[in-house]
Amino acid sequence: MAKIQSDASVASTCATAIQSGASGITAVGAPTKDSNSDYSGNSDASTYIDGEASSSSQIAEKINEFIALIHSTVNEFEAIDQKIS
Repeated sequence: MAKIQSDASVASTCATAIQSGASGITAVGAPTKDSNSDYSGNSDASTYIDGEASSSSQIAEKINEFIALIHSTVNEFEAIDQKIS
């Protein structure tokens, strides 16, 4: 029978790559709204800009939660590996 064993380095590599994506989302600076011009779409654009900023923050938060789940899953697999061996 083949040996089955978890590999924390693979999970760590994946988590690091995912974290890089989350960092890219949060690295985008806050937008600057045009409050000087008087265009018909400015108020709508302002609302959408606020919504996008909120959404990107929520996405980054969920990605970080997912990364924490990856780490906890790895820890559980390693604990099972220790019990089995």
